[in-house]
Amino acid sequence: ERDRALASAQRAAKAALARSAFEEAATLYERARGVLELGAPEPGLQLELLLAQGEALARAGDAPNARELLCQAAERAHGLELRDVLVRAAMALAQLPETGSLDSARVTVIEHALSACADTDPRRACLEAMHAKTLLYSRDRASCTRMARAALGRS
Repeated sequence: ERDRALASAQRAAKAALARSAFEEAATLYERARGVLELGAPEPGLQLELLLAQGEALARAGDAPNARELLCQAAERAHGLELRDVLVRAAMALAQLPETGSLDSARVTVIEHALSACADTDPRRACLEAMHAKTLLYSRDRASCTRMARAALGRS
């Protein structure tokens, strides 16, 4: 029953995303995470559902809750050394609206993603540009300029 309920919740969440019902998708991913917790731990699937929920909240415009879930997903992905999941979380987190001040958690996530991303990875330029954007609110203008130039050099 658990597996069937989990699969059903995931299908429903994907269908909600397809019709741009982002809040509904986020709720369904949260339910799927709850169902998953009823059985044996599955860290990879739990992480995927957490990330999907965070992405859905971001698309729904719920930046604070999306930020919280995306940071959790990035932290877990970093700990499990899942580079692609880390980069995906960083990209989603970096696309959230700026708060008008330095977001050190966002900077850390993007820096971890950059460390995990090969120089030849096509996502690297985007991460570098997003890193430069997040550093706009820091006092470290040299790092901001260096990241922006690196991103421009790759594009």
